[in-house]
This record gives sequence, C-alpha cells and structure tokens, in this order.
Amino acid sequence: MPRRGICGTFAILLIAHAGCFSKASRETLMVGHEATGVKEQVPSGSLSGRWEGTSVATCEIFTIQTNRCNATQAIQMTFIQQGSKIEGHYRCSYGNENCLDLNETGKIAFGSFDAGLLSLRIAMPDGSSCLFNGTQQKSEARGGYACYQGGALLEQGRWRLHRSY
Repeated sequence: MPRRGICGTFAILLIAHAGCFSKASRETLMVGHEATGVKEQVPSGSLSGRWEGTSVATCEIFTIQTNRCNATQAIQMTFIQQGSKIEGHYRCSYGNENCLDLNETGKIAFGSFDAGLLSLRIAMPDGSSCLFNGTQQKSEARGGYACYQGGALLEQGRWRLHRSY
C-alpha cells in the first residue's frame, strides 16, 4: 500500500468533507461587486444583489400624469439586505417613454423584506417618492408601484424584476 504524506491525506479528507455540506450551504448565490470584481456568497432567500426588469404604468384616470398610459421603463434595483431591512439604489432608463419626471436614479429610503413580501420607498432626486410592494420567489420579484409628489398620486403601475447577479 502506497504511503501518503500529510498533504495527500488532507486532500482526501477535504474531498470527503465537501459532500457533507448542508442543503442551506449548497443553496447560496455568488454575488459580484462590479467595482472590485470580488465575489461573496449570499444565502438563498436573500435579496442582496442587482435585479433588473421593467415597470409599466397603468392607465388610471385619477393620476396626475394621465399621458403616461402604458409607459414602460427599464429598471434596476441594487439591494443590500441585513435581516429584514433592505437598503440600496434604484435606476431607471428609457423604455417606450422617459422615466417619470426624468428621475433616472433613486435611493431606497425604507425597505423591508419578510416572508417573501417586499416593501420599498424610493426617494427620487426631485423630492417625489415611489412605493414598490410585491413578492419574491427564487430569482423573480413582481408587484405594484405608486409614485407621489406632495401627497398627489403621479403614477401607478406594475413592476417585474429578475436577479442579474
């Protein structure tokens, strides 16, 4: 029988141990940071990372912006989750119309995620804010939104996101 050194024995033990990880540790996602190129593991069920998708304005007659019926935008949200608290940023870009009041960026002023339910208040540069509420399952999230300025409803609609990393 061949004699193994300490390195060979350690390698065999490491390989044997790799099959013993729990289901929770196998269900992690790799999240990359663009600026640094560093990747970290994020537990499954966490929203942390970048999500991309669309928002579509509904055709409600009681909103201030009645000319935005079916306005579609490409949206992106970057979430940083700590427990049930969500922080992060919002980006909007042209779809078939400009972003509402040309607000292309925003900051998550309040965010929570509990039992698959997502609730966000996004503060826009012009002082308006948008409330995004919805659900998340696996790598998709969707729901409704409403944007306000000084208490007046500017626009409402639906949104859908998928995890991009």
